[in-house]
Amino acid sequence: SKNTIDEVKDFSGTFAGDYSLIIKRVKALITGVLSQFATASNATRKAELRDLPLSGGLHLFFGASGQVFTKQTFFTNQFIGSFQIVFEAYMSVEEARAIGIQQILVTTQLELEMLNKQILEVREAQAKSLSEILKDNPNDYLSTKATYQLILDSLKVDRDKLLEEYDKYNEVVKTVDHLILKLDLSEFNIKSNYKNPLELKHIFNEWELGIAKRYIQEKMSSENH
Repeated sequence: SKNTIDEVKDFSGTFAGDYSLIIKRVKALITGVLSQFATASNATRKAELRDLPLSGGLHLFFGASGQVFTKQTFFTNQFIGSFQIVFEAYMSVEEARAIGIQQILVTTQLELEMLNKQILEVREAQAKSLSEILKDNPNDYLSTKATYQLILDSLKVDRDKLLEEYDKYNEVVKTVDHLILKLDLSEFNIKSNYKNPLELKHIFNEWELGIAKRYIQEKMSSENH
């Protein structure tokens, strides 16, 4: 529930705690499933069950099955589909506390690759379907192409939103790494040798500041070990 996501935000400190992004990820998966059934020339049945660990302690359990077939008579040409889709999202506070910013970036990169793969799969299915329709049912060509375009547009929106959040995190990490010797780290009990240390609040906005501090803590802890 959205209430649960709001409660763990204080612990996670990651964009995985954003309820809207969870919905977008689920939506992208559902879109990918439905794209497999976009057209059919005969009976088709498919099913899948997946356990997907997403960023920052978020886990998505996803199951889907579907059947599509065409029914032709003298007067009708029906395209019939039946789908069953179930998903549950769980946020582990302990995992969110333990996982590092770098791990989040790696996991999110895998999510981006998954969405890009889905886009390629839809394009491949589109080319195959349109080729068959052009040969057998040319009257369905434009409507089928439009359906595929809607699927592609939806996947691209989800991919671009995730990429935007990934870039925001990555930019904070890169900035900290680049300026680490010039930063004022007195709040971390670290004395800077730089003449005029740069205060974090003068470099990052309020949202970025929380990520920067968490990353610095992880970075210092890693170096101490």
